Amino acid sequence: MTFQIKIGILLSLFSLSAIASIDESALRYIKNKYSYLEHAKLSIEIMENYKNYTYFCGVAVDQEGDLVASDGKVEVYDMIIRKDENDGWKDVANFNSFSTFENIECRLNSGRLKNFILTPINENQVCKDLTKKDPERMAILNTLRVGVYDKFVVKRLCATSSFAYFCGAAQDADGYLIGTDEALDVQDVILKKDVKHKWQQVKDFGSLASSLKKINCHFDNKGLLENSTLEKAYETFK
Repeated sequence: MTFQIKIGILLSLFSLSAIASIDESALRYIKNKYSYLEHAKLSIEIMENYKNYTYFCGVAVDQEGDLVASDGKVEVYDMIIRKDENDGWKDVANFNSFSTFENIECRLNSGRLKNFILTPINENQVCKDLTKKDPERMAILNTLRVGVYDKFVVKRLCATSSFAYFCGAAQDADGYLIGTDEALDVQDVILKKDVKHKWQQVKDFGSLASSLKKINCHFDNKGLLENSTLEKAYETFK
């Protein structure tokens, strides 16, 4: 269900066949999820609506129109959001991925949002939240508990049979939140089980936040996160 996009097409002005009506509040919501996009602009390839749902797929470009990249990888912002009764936005699903400059993919083809929303979710293919009683939760936190990291404030912790995703902040033995200068260090980590069924860190998207309430997780604080999304990220950063 992936849709390959050539860079030249992606960076052209909006393709009207792939874009319904552009809701600027949706674009602002997406940009505000990633503090490093403050001075960037979102380049849209697909943006469409179904009822109060919006699907967005695109990349970020700087003020000169060049793709925003990190470590030679272009991030594809790929997600479904939903407008609530107060005209605010909520996260529904996140498919963010990473690509080379030559070939970028969206999770959904143009015109497929309605079908995706109406199709039942395969629970075996999604990252499921781990409760405090789940033994996998402690195993994952123990993997992250290195150096001065003693306890964690968990914003999101979920797992599939092979991958896990953690987002939150660490505390030291005295309960103080760990940070840099006056900002909190955000732990934003993909983990994978090795051949011995032990969790290993794959990638830390670590960022900063001004407070616990301001933590925005790379794959969202909640909403659908597919195993395939974590697997693609693993293949990128392994």
